[in-house]
Amino acid sequence: MPDWSYRTLFRPALFQLSPETARTIAFSVMGHLGRSWWGRHVIEFMGHFKLDPQLESQHSDLTFVSPVGLGCRLDPQLSAHEALAKFGIGFIELGPVTADPVRKPKIVLHRAEEEVELSPCEERVSLEAARSLLKSPFDVPVLVRVLADDPTTHKVIHELASQVEGFILVGGADQQLIDLVQQHNCKVFFHLRQETFELLAAFNDTRSIDGYVVEGFCESKPESPRIGKSSYPQTLSLVEMAREKIGQTPTIIATGGIHEPGDGWQLLESGADLVLVDSGMVFSGPGLPKRINEAVLSYRVTPDQPSRLRPTRVRPAQMSWFWTLLLGIGLFCGGVLAFLIAITRVVLPYDEAHSGLTRADLLAINDKLLDFMQHDRVTLAATMLGLGIIYLALSWQGSRGGHHWAYKTIISSAFIGFFSFFLFLGFGYFDPFHAFVTAIMFQFLALAMHSDLPAVKDRPLPELTNDADWQRSQWGQLLMVVHGATLIVAGIVICGFGVTTVFIEDDLNFMETSYDEICFANPMLLPLVAHDRATFGGMTLSTGLAILMSALWGFRRGHRWLWRALMMGGTICYVMTLWIHWKVGYVSQRHMIPVYLGIAMLWTSGCLSYKHLCTVTHKSEEQSDNGLETTTADLV
Repeated sequence: MPDWSYRTLFRPALFQLSPETARTIAFSVMGHLGRSWWGRHVIEFMGHFKLDPQLESQHSDLTFVSPVGLGCRLDPQLSAHEALAKFGIGFIELGPVTADPVRKPKIVLHRAEEEVELSPCEERVSLEAARSLLKSPFDVPVLVRVLADDPTTHKVIHELASQVEGFILVGGADQQLIDLVQQHNCKVFFHLRQETFELLAAFNDTRSIDGYVVEGFCESKPESPRIGKSSYPQTLSLVEMAREKIGQTPTIIATGGIHEPGDGWQLLESGADLVLVDSGMVFSGPGLPKRINEAVLSYRVTPDQPSRLRPTRVRPAQMSWFWTLLLGIGLFCGGVLAFLIAITRVVLPYDEAHSGLTRADLLAINDKLLDFMQHDRVTLAATMLGLGIIYLALSWQGSRGGHHWAYKTIISSAFIGFFSFFLFLGFGYFDPFHAFVTAIMFQFLALAMHSDLPAVKDRPLPELTNDADWQRSQWGQLLMVVHGATLIVAGIVICGFGVTTVFIEDDLNFMETSYDEICFANPMLLPLVAHDRATFGGMTLSTGLAILMSALWGFRRGHRWLWRALMMGGTICYVMTLWIHWKVGYVSQRHMIPVYLGIAMLWTSGCLSYKHLCTVTHKSEEQSDNGLETTTADLV
């Protein structure tokens, strides 16, 4: 459930349901995806956050692969932790856990204030449920909240100590509980709020606490606690005061009101070592941990160690981007050549030799047959030109700049295109020119796969706020994802016709003929047309995959080169397709609607994502001082 789908489709739909039902549905679906084999691959393909080793840190002898944790109130039953971990979760909080029977609270969403009300009290997890949840080992540390005034807390600690890394004591100071936790070799964290802040100094003096969980709360009635955006100022203030009083050593985990990446980053800069997100995942989306991690990588991680990658100065032929660039150039030039042939001769000498039909013979069979073949070959050339432009941008601006997603996009898309070469062989037609070009281009692909990937250059500055440009871009990204997926489906359908019936009903209506008449006129005519159809289907499939993967992984602020490539390549493809259909008169409404919808979807996506992708963000002097402020340069 990436942000581009959650913010645009799922959140409005889920907000129409009761909060309890919405949470159950959302986490049940995500939990199933996280546990299933195919679901994990879907999450990975849809843009999960690959944790960087440089995010790893150690606090209180515990290793955290990410500074962002999952708060206990979001998913008390941990039904989706495996899926959420793919988005950058470094540790998990569970609880409060109690051995007494548990009554679930009623949840009320206050959407305008971005707050969640828990009535009459926050949700608690039963000891039995906690034992069941913790049977399977977790990939990240688990910290359990327990209540100091709960008489069953001793039992909870005894039962769960062997399955978790630490306990968070809430609601008071109990040295016996602290001693009990430490006897089980678990870490002790004290929950700190405004009303318990005076206890901080006492615990810091005795050094019996491994760390503190500092939490701000929204102003609300005691019987109906709220968590949400308005608690963030209090959380920030408490973190700053706590760090000032206890010094730099004890671990501080901050939680409360983290609804934007800048909130989490500012807490980390103000003294927190780790942050816990809860209500922010409801209102901002599951991508919030990922965006906070990107902020940490962008601002905090510096290349102060020798690079393990290749030095900058190497021969271009040693780098993968050089060969994928040649692949894009070859595809673009091939598209130009195919277009020139299509608008002049239409058929080449070897086409005539294979079919035994000259241009005059083809016109004699059907006076619209050459127009139909011209329509097929121009649309093929248009697709090659559009995909060539996208490959050129992904190679020169993407892969060469250290964006390895761009390299994966080209390799995946190109492989599909090369495999489509074999589709039309079943009809017995062998295109020698096509085979020659394919053999040369495949060598570029093979060399790209065996060459070096360039080192990552400057990390793009992350989004610190959920501003209007970013929110509009979520719709633009959604439309581009749908656009790419639609082209993939269209490519598969066209390939299917290309290797079976070849013609569709609209084709036969345009030529005012029937399938039997075409086959009876010349048995070699069908393979000739099938060759164009199968090739066009394969190129459409490759283009759709390139657009889909670019939309999933490349929609980042400042990536104006990607915006230009997608818009330029897509527009050229659609304009040439419209032109040839109008030229030959193949303008049936049913046949043209997909083209009109495609160009409308492309440009709507482009308009919505323009300011987000084409705004260059750079570090100002003020940003260099505190790591937060950004300025916006010219819009392109």
